[in-house]
Amino acid sequence: MLDKITENSGLSAVVMNNYNQLNKTEINFDFMLNEEPSLKLREYLERNGSKIFLMPSLKMKNFAKYILALHNFYGTQNYPIVHGHVAITALFYLGLSPKGTIRVIHSQNAGGPVNKIKRFRNKILTSLINYVSDARLACSKEAAVFLFGKNNDATIMANPINPKSFEFNARLRQQVRSKYKISDDIKVIGHIGRFCREKNHIFILDVFDKYCKIDANAILMLVGDGELFMQIKTEVQKRGISDKIVFTGKVESINGYLSAMDVFVMPSFSEGLPLAAIEAQTNGLPIILSKAIPKETDVAGCAKFIALDVQQWVNTIMAVQVLDRCNRKCKVEGSKFDAKLQTDMLVNYYKNLLGIHKNEM
Repeated sequence: MLDKITENSGLSAVVMNNYNQLNKTEINFDFMLNEEPSLKLREYLERNGSKIFLMPSLKMKNFAKYILALHNFYGTQNYPIVHGHVAITALFYLGLSPKGTIRVIHSQNAGGPVNKIKRFRNKILTSLINYVSDARLACSKEAAVFLFGKNNDATIMANPINPKSFEFNARLRQQVRSKYKISDDIKVIGHIGRFCREKNHIFILDVFDKYCKIDANAILMLVGDGELFMQIKTEVQKRGISDKIVFTGKVESINGYLSAMDVFVMPSFSEGLPLAAIEAQTNGLPIILSKAIPKETDVAGCAKFIALDVQQWVNTIMAVQVLDRCNRKCKVEGSKFDAKLQTDMLVNYYKNLLGIHKNEM
């Protein structure tokens, strides 16, 4: 269960990185979604033998419609395992699954929304998560504690990537920089992430604004979109730094944009285990992360974890050392983030669950 699958979503990337490595003759995924995927993605999934089931989004005005849709779904479909990635609706889509179904819930976040009302709502909706799930997965220890509590039995399974897809590419670097008229001697500070409060874009602007006083030629590249996209663009205009900031919007492939950057920043208020930070390291970028991000994110030994203090971030950016970017992907290949290894682990996890389930029957 996902709410949606998009080309630029971190959660979608986790699921699809596993999906792409699957031996489809042995095991395959079908998808229960709340939003229609792109035509290109739908065709790809269906070509690989996957089914897509669209459910109404869970809102008060169509709550009855959502519950009825789940009843109809489970009345006609029979799956040995339902693997959920959306915690706030798991009470319903796992709780209503038929007897005998193995219910798996996967925690991908180590903190709630910044908005207090949404945080309270989420806490209520996830309070029974351990009772409606038979097995629990998490991308990090912090994500496990956040959703399942301190004394949890969750299996930690790192978010997977395909290292070859994110290795540094000098040609793509030049291509992206030329597109935005950025010469190679200019430092590009970059961030990839959805424009939402949790990603803390305002802090990025605060840091960059101050850093520009030292390096007037620097450029900030913000990749992605989201509900706060226009708000951040308006803030940039108010500060008078529009000529120094590149808003790329959604991009089909981020490797060229990573290659175009010189340092990667992520001052999030909370993260489970951010895939973008792993991808940035695979590309050879030095990365600066907030202390709210799990330490295990530092797979390549090039991450700095610092408090959300503007001057500290400015000083850290100034002190960044240029890395040998061409050979950094080897740090991720064969690590726990390598998609091939992670998918093998996930398949074995499913097999073990089914074996235990059969013994109990």
